[in-house]
Amino acid sequence: MTTETDTVETWNVHDTHQRRRKQSKLHRIPLGDDLAFEAGLHIERHNVELVHVVHHIDKAGDRPRMGLFFRARAWSGEPELREPEKCTQWAFWDPNALPDDLVPYTRVAIGKIQNGELYSETGRPA
Repeated sequence: MTTETDTVETWNVHDTHQRRRKQSKLHRIPLGDDLAFEAGLHIERHNVELVHVVHHIDKAGDRPRMGLFFRARAWSGEPELREPEKCTQWAFWDPNALPDDLVPYTRVAIGKIQNGELYSETGRPA
C-alpha cells in the first residue's frame, strides 16, 4: 500500500515517526493505533511481522534514520483518506510494477523484502 502526498508528490508506504523517549520507556511501535486513526485500517499486533530495516539518509546533511517495514498478515477495514493534508490517495501496487516516483529508500526496501533480506542502507556517505 502506498500513499501520495500533495507537498512532495511522491508515493510512499504508510509511516509513523517515533520521537526520542527516555531510556526507561519502552519503545512501542503504534502500528494499529496509527493505521486506525490515519487510514481506517485495523491490524492486531499478532498479525504483524517485521520484514525489513533500512538505515537511510534522505539527503546530504540530514540525520540518519531507521525505517522499519512490517507486513500485515490480516487486517480489517478499507483505506480511507482521513488526513488529506498528508495523503491525497491510497493505492496498492504490484511489487514488480512500482510507480517511478516512489520514495527511493522505500523502493530499495521493497526490493530487499522480495529477496528475503532483512537489512539495507541507503544514502550513506562513503
